Amino acid sequence: MSAFELKLGGFGRVLEQAVYNRQTFDKSWIVIGNHPRQANLHQAERFGVGVIVVSESKPAVLLRPGSAVCGGQSRQRARLKLMESGDIHV
Repeated sequence: MSAFELKLGGFGRVLEQAVYNRQTFDKSWIVIGNHPRQANLHQAERFGVGVIVVSESKPAVLLRPGSAVCGGQSRQRARLKLMESGDIHV
């Protein structure tokens, strides 16, 4: 399972939320509208978070997320909640 955190601004806040998402999801991504500073990309890489930039031309993957770190129980709880929320097949 992947989590996608979308924000228009505030790279620090979006990174913080994406790092929290890593505790529950296999992959955690940041989706932003502008190319981040190199220092921000290094922070995302350090925390194992992927980065996608959506610009006027087309989306681009700047960084792929690291390996899953979530525990089996938290992943299972999230999966069950997603399935309970509607017609979602996970």
